[in-house]
Amino acid sequence: MTGVNPIMIQSKANYEFAMQALECNKQLRATVTNVFKFLCNSNISEDKSGEESGASTSEPTPQRSSTFLQNFQELLSAVNKDFNEVEKNTNSITPTYDVIINLPMSWLSLDSTSDKLYRYRDTVQIQQVCFVCYCQLLSNV
Repeated sequence: MTGVNPIMIQSKANYEFAMQALECNKQLRATVTNVFKFLCNSNISEDKSGEESGASTSEPTPQRSSTFLQNFQELLSAVNKDFNEVEKNTNSITPTYDVIINLPMSWLSLDSTSDKLYRYRDTVQIQQVCFVCYCQLLSNV
């Protein structure tokens, strides 16, 4: 009988959250691109009716300004919604400090402040002892 490994369950959940965060990040980038396209393509000071009569005004009409602001607010709220989704998914990822890697040198990448089993400290001490032994071996040869 094989038991369910909680580290594997957490790793799979982290993977799923990371994949969702990447998808939400793509959506966020597309939404921000839409905002910039909107800003580049919109010219609220341009008066279409003035062009037909041959006179153009540089002042935007109140209706055109309110339409611009309304569309801009809708786009910014979409950006905010997408950003919140990215943040929610990335905050759902929990670090797995209990993952045991076979090679002792790989423990050096652990954060020493969060290492509750003193793997980092012990690995550094072992490496120092091995280095001293190696130097003594070379001096005896």
